[in-house]
Amino acid sequence: MEWYCGFGKKADGLRSVTYTDVLMKMGDGKVGPQMVQYDHYAGNPLEDDSAVTIINEANRIVKELTGFLPEQISQTRRSLFATYKGMNEAPFELELF
Repeated sequence: MEWYCGFGKKADGLRSVTYTDVLMKMGDGKVGPQMVQYDHYAGNPLEDDSAVTIINEANRIVKELTGFLPEQISQTRRSLFATYKGMNEAPFELELF
């Protein structure tokens, strides 16, 4: 759970889940840009070779450095958000303003 951090307002509870610096700085900072690229391109149709190349490179680098595919890491983030949306407590870092 150290790879995820939630944000929100005290009155509204959790409103977003992001990746922490622990994850983003892994591999001398190589994981962060790969996760950003993956999350961008995975949510869009892969219509050209460059997008497929970016996804494949993210898969290779992130799996090598974390032991998990970016899809697994991203899905966990989305699942945490869906589970804890609107709540004021979660089993990961949560900052409420």
